[in-house]
Amino acid sequence: MGIHQTTIQDLAKICHVSTATVSRALNHKAGVSSSLRKEIIATAKEYSYLPDSNARAMRMGSSSTNVCLVVRTGQDVAHLLTMQDFEMFQQTLGMRLSTLYVPYDADDIDAMVAEENRNTVSLFIIIGWTLISDSRRFSQVKQPILFVSSDDAPDNYAAVVSDERFGSQQAANALLDAGHRRMLILTEENSGGMPYFKDRISGVKDAFAHHHLPFGSATVFSIPIDYRRYKTSAESFVARTIIPYLRQSGNGSPTAVAVMSDFLAAALIHVLYENDFQVPEQLSIASFGGWDITNYFPQPITSWVQPIPDLLRTTLNAIPLLLEHKDFSGTIALGSMHPNGERGRAEAISSRRFVVSGFLRQGRTIRVLP
Repeated sequence: MGIHQTTIQDLAKICHVSTATVSRALNHKAGVSSSLRKEIIATAKEYSYLPDSNARAMRMGSSSTNVCLVVRTGQDVAHLLTMQDFEMFQQTLGMRLSTLYVPYDADDIDAMVAEENRNTVSLFIIIGWTLISDSRRFSQVKQPILFVSSDDAPDNYAAVVSDERFGSQQAANALLDAGHRRMLILTEENSGGMPYFKDRISGVKDAFAHHHLPFGSATVFSIPIDYRRYKTSAESFVARTIIPYLRQSGNGSPTAVAVMSDFLAAALIHVLYENDFQVPEQLSIASFGGWDITNYFPQPITSWVQPIPDLLRTTLNAIPLLLEHKDFSGTIALGSMHPNGERGRAEAISSRRFVVSGFLRQGRTIRVLP
């Protein structure tokens, strides 16, 4: 069977399962055992099966299509994608997939232009921050760019993002609902002085407004980060600035911190424990991200979770639309199950932006005030 003849029905017959089982296996959904999933994926690869959207792209002449993932690399920083995720991209796309690793002290755009000159690239996917202060420079890149989970993505480019403003509002609401009124907000700032997570900070402001409280009762700290040494640079700032601030505030000291990143929360919690501050007895914390790093915290943290599989699945849906020059539209049903029983989803809020829904994970880092 050639790549244009193999169908999902063919795979179902070969593997002696239903077409629904094949679909669940190939789309990494629940209801299929690990061994059967591996067998179905291996069979699909053997018979060069492509899902319909990818087959359309192949018919467009994209057998040589190269989707290039652009990922920042640096000490102490985890990536959005694991090797298993890369394999899923490769298997599902049916296109050539390359990865361009760019150090944090290098320039994204220079690296992408050089990659275009070396290889045929049909689409760039930038994972995470760009660290580019002048977004007009992206016009130097000839091919389309899709930004995934990138806080500083230019507004006029295609993007897959989480529901950052709403999610941050819910995390801050958890602190305010527990009676906390004196609050710190911690966000990040790069070496160029540009603050990150503007939408998340707006979400905290929304939470204060919802509780009919002035946002002026909160104190915002923007922490300069060396992304080559994230952990050490963040912890150094917290030790130099946040700890003295907490000690000097006396009875007016903040009782809670809304942290705009789980990675920043990790640095904060580590320094707090080193300085004998108890969480949540002395300081309650809520964060944003739902990253795996929170598995290593002393106790589960309250955090707004961005379901990474949902971000990846939405990205896979966005790729053929970009290659076929089609607008993003409608709602995509996704695989994650939220605590309230609802399934994850991605909604097109514009012709070039998908927003993926998240959920609040309740942890033990918030104390209810009397």
